[in-house]
Amino acid sequence: MKTTAAQFAAIENLLVEPSTADDTGFRLTCLGAYDPTPAAGDGAAAELADLVADLWPKFGQPRTVAMDGFLDPGLKLHAGPALGEALAGVAVEMYGWQVGERWLGLGLVKGPEAEPLRLVAVASTSTRAESAQAKLSPTEWAEKLISVAGRGETRRTVDWESVEKRLGLPLPADYKLLVEHFGAGAFDGSVVLLAPDSPAGHLDLISEAVKLAALLGSFPEYREVYRPYPVHPAPKGLLQWGATSAEHEFYWLTESPDPEGWPILARMDSADSWERFDCSVSEFVCRTLTDSGHRYSIADRFETHWFDSYERSDGCDPLRGDE
Repeated sequence: MKTTAAQFAAIENLLVEPSTADDTGFRLTCLGAYDPTPAAGDGAAAELADLVADLWPKFGQPRTVAMDGFLDPGLKLHAGPALGEALAGVAVEMYGWQVGERWLGLGLVKGPEAEPLRLVAVASTSTRAESAQAKLSPTEWAEKLISVAGRGETRRTVDWESVEKRLGLPLPADYKLLVEHFGAGAFDGSVVLLAPDSPAGHLDLISEAVKLAALLGSFPEYREVYRPYPVHPAPKGLLQWGATSAEHEFYWLTESPDPEGWPILARMDSADSWERFDCSVSEFVCRTLTDSGHRYSIADRFETHWFDSYERSDGCDPLRGDE
């Protein structure tokens, strides 16, 4: 069944309707209703598949946010908590897109027993600019990332006093929480987190900083690669905390005595110019995994998220080309 002009119009209207004073955080419109029978359910699923295929050229590849009644726990992060709560327990199958500053979902939702199965389009009404007014704290972003990545192993014990004394710098609280929970490794097999005193030596934040400083001391011409910034332990220098399997590089700019205010500097290649992100490591990584509008996003690659520890003997490492 081909998508009708009325269905397209309903979806477009969801994306342009302004928010209001009594806004719930989302808009929902019904595109079809089906008897709660297996045969009707198959028809509803087929119509949903056709509609998603028709929207693909306009909005790109969708993200699966619900399947067989299971809702992606990251939905509340990129679609908003009100919409995530509204879909919990009722979304049978749903796909989503980031469209500009709003999130659009298309799927099947169930009602009480004997109520029709509905094909719906739903869109968040809070823009990213509006959402910024209720900005999460760095620690809350860390908790979100832990929830999204779903790692539940025993927390790592770190002597932060010793680490910061050897480094000569304090470190952000949210980063400490991530290291205690995850250690060194990669999110979604791609976004790599360095950790101090990691058994995976090449992912040890302190030893990597020491090696880079030694290299630049022996070969001062290499400092040009990091211009216009100095490199730690120089005052207000760059300190690397992460990377990707595609050789992207992520650093703090330690420009302030308070590490909670350190911006992130990133680049895709050593020849590229630096890009500044005024956010915490936790927010940067969480948005990279879940926000298709983020500069370094890998949100379209995977429907669920995970963390691989490289502090185990069987840990694979994309920085070394492991499979």
